[in-house]
Amino acid sequence: NNEELVLVRYCTAINKRGNQEKNKRHREYITALQHYGVEVEEGHFIIDEVDCRNCNHTWERPQEKETDVNIAVHIIDDAYQEIFDVAYL
Repeated sequence: NNEELVLVRYCTAINKRGNQEKNKRHREYITALQHYGVEVEEGHFIIDEVDCRNCNHTWERPQEKETDVNIAVHIIDDAYQEIFDVAYL
């Protein structure tokens, strides 16, 4: 097997309204990945309003956006540019 690793990409999103300690650890992880040459693509979060059908209570729920789209777009773009012959997802 003569494969050569040419690119590692990490697609993620940070909930800026979420737990700040968790976000800090996530940022540190991203920084460490970038230090070793990993390309990081960040999506974002939106806030969905959710309703309970039983009690009519409403609350906000964060929802991650663009991570799956970033993965798909970059795989297609990298393939088009002939960056790889084999991709592992």
